[in-house]
Amino acid sequence: MKTVPFLIAALFVSAGCVSLLLGHPNLMFFITLPLVLSDVSRYLRPPRQIIVLYLAILGFAVAVLACQFLLPVSAFKSVQRVICHPAFVVPLWLFAFWGLFRWHRELQS
Repeated sequence: MKTVPFLIAALFVSAGCVSLLLGHPNLMFFITLPLVLSDVSRYLRPPRQIIVLYLAILGFAVAVLACQFLLPVSAFKSVQRVICHPAFVVPLWLFAFWGLFRWHRELQS
């Protein structure tokens, strides 16, 4: 993975986390966008840990969106307050960056 695609992927991950901090969990899919947009055959196949990482984040994003439609508004507001709290978003951001950096480093070698 070259440096420019890594920077673009890092920008998308950061945009997804900032959207959570600003209280917009609907835009959380930006966190998983780098894996979807990357041409996996061009950059080799990502390691299984990275795929598991992004599938977990994608599953979480789908669960958040499902909560929006399945729960009453008052219950979703409390879920949204927890999801958009910095104590939740910052570790999620670090976890996603760790996965990106690990993938970047593996493709460099």
